[in-house]
Amino acid sequence: MDRDQERSKKLDWKKLTTILLILAVVGGLVAYLLYRYSEEQKAVRVVEAHLEAIKSGIGNPYETVDIGKLRELFINVLGYRYLATTKKDKVPDDPTVFDKRLYDEIFSKIYKSYDEYLNEMTQRYGERATRDGDKVVVRSDKYHYEFAFLYDVTITNKLGQQLYKKYVFEVKPTSIGKYGYEITAFYQR
Repeated sequence: MDRDQERSKKLDWKKLTTILLILAVVGGLVAYLLYRYSEEQKAVRVVEAHLEAIKSGIGNPYETVDIGKLRELFINVLGYRYLATTKKDKVPDDPTVFDKRLYDEIFSKIYKSYDEYLNEMTQRYGERATRDGDKVVVRSDKYHYEFAFLYDVTITNKLGQQLYKKYVFEVKPTSIGKYGYEITAFYQR
């Protein structure tokens, strides 16, 4: 009987070890996927896509930036390396404003009068809605993240000499583009 009990304990120990190993692998995989597809990683990928497009000449560096905010781009990137996230701010989305223009363009066919439209929007959005003169402002309950990333960037100057510099890239969400984020500013640190 002692041998049977000993074998049973060994089998129980092996089962427990196997279950713990499987849980550790699954937990590690879940943690990796959460990190890989986090908002921060999406934002890092837009910076790296931008720098890689300039470095390799493959891709369009302009699809990763807000052209209206950036005055210039790098001319020649030889290499880059992510160093740190220097800013990660959770920012409330802009409020929605229900005003006369929106009423005329969209809602005039639905509501009999402008006042009825404003009253309906105030009731529909409850505590988040504020009547501000002849419009209703609805505070958003959604947030987005804005980031700043520090990078080591190797570039060449006009004489072709290599320069090693640290740059900060500011990244904000966008509704256009394939990355979901865009570079809105960068500066040397």
